[in-house]
Amino acid sequence: MTKPAMEDLLALPQAELRLPPGMKQEDIRLTGISIDTRTIRPNEVYWAIKGERFDGHSFIEAAAEKGAALSVAEKKKIENKKTNVPLLLVENSLKALQKLAANHRRKFGFPVLALTGSNGKTTTKEMIAVILQQKLNVLKTEGNLNNHIGCPLTLLKLSAENEVAVIEIATNHPGEIAMLTELVQPTQAMVTNIGGAHLAYFASEEALAAEKLSLFDMMNGGLIYRNMDDPWIAGYQGSDKRTVDYGWDKNVQVRGRLLDMDERGCGAFRLNDKVDIRMGVPGWHNVKNALAAAAVALQFGFSEQEIAESLTGYRGYDKRMQVKEWMGVTIVDDAYNANALSMQAAFDTVAAMRVRGKRIFALGDMLELGKNSIKIHYSVLLAAIHSGADRILLLGEDMTAASERLPKDQRAIVENFSNHQTLAERLRELLKSGDLLFVKGSRGMEMEKVLEKWQGTAEHKAR
Repeated sequence: MTKPAMEDLLALPQAELRLPPGMKQEDIRLTGISIDTRTIRPNEVYWAIKGERFDGHSFIEAAAEKGAALSVAEKKKIENKKTNVPLLLVENSLKALQKLAANHRRKFGFPVLALTGSNGKTTTKEMIAVILQQKLNVLKTEGNLNNHIGCPLTLLKLSAENEVAVIEIATNHPGEIAMLTELVQPTQAMVTNIGGAHLAYFASEEALAAEKLSLFDMMNGGLIYRNMDDPWIAGYQGSDKRTVDYGWDKNVQVRGRLLDMDERGCGAFRLNDKVDIRMGVPGWHNVKNALAAAAVALQFGFSEQEIAESLTGYRGYDKRMQVKEWMGVTIVDDAYNANALSMQAAFDTVAAMRVRGKRIFALGDMLELGKNSIKIHYSVLLAAIHSGADRILLLGEDMTAASERLPKDQRAIVENFSNHQTLAERLRELLKSGDLLFVKGSRGMEMEKVLEKWQGTAEHKAR
């Protein structure tokens, strides 16, 4: 992270520096910003923010003990507390962080791409970065730092060494995309696709589409990438913006032609009728992500051949369709997140993979789907059955409720579990060498714990 300047901190609205007796402003040396006392390093600024489970103001003293040079805190939460640590007091610590990030972003004139979407935004971001970093110094969003807190922290890493930034932004409430776009001030923007996610917080899919497309609306000119296979995006019109259209078997600027899928579930496509690209990660959805990444790279002057060389070597992101082998079992780890669209894409991939034994699915609830959640879960279970699953193990209230609606013959291959441990123990009984295990669920379901516990119990049994 770029070292914060004291003058930038003091320029924040209503900022007030309060120092212990005997300390002077020039005594403070700042090396970075942290919101977590577990990972804070000496001379960093500790930014106290109220989260869903903890209020960062409770850890100001702990931050100082670990060497924090300064803590940013809200005046109303400090005024009646006795403390002897250096403080920068503001009205609202989160808004102050966002303001600092927006001010920092304005210091740089290189291209900044912002991208969002219901599915594939993280993978597409990673693919874009993999290609661009072959020639350019790229700053990208790390992990899931794509919300109202993570996005400012990412922007504060911008430096003069960078030549392009690829910033992921996410939403689960109306208005978030517009707010984050105002912070990022992108020169380019992409919406990967729309539908199937966070419907609990939006009145309709139309409202969700409007939220995602507000990324385009908020741009003052610049370049937007339109996925012409998504009807919501294809219909977007912005007269003040340049557009690059991409799609499959269409008359567009960036064309893809689907070829085949190998026994590992890895697809191939032809880019602009010039080069064939065989992906190293499974799934047609990842082929589609790759076409989106190629559309961006072409605008940065990369040739089709250079794009092919980078994408062929791409090997995926943590818990996103990662294929592993363990004790003779093929594991498809897609535990990071889930909605109806990504579930279906994953089922199609697993169905195409060559398997000697059985296909066993461990599926967790898809969260934030609103009033139609059970109906959506039911349709996903039907899709899983039709994709050739031999056994489906379920975790979560909505998956359980949906499974109870299945016809008796289909219900026979479905089992319900109340926790990760019992599901993992059942996997130990079921899985044999040659089988395939597919694991997926929403982030809050932490389905990776099923893998951890299954591998732990299997290792114990092996001893």
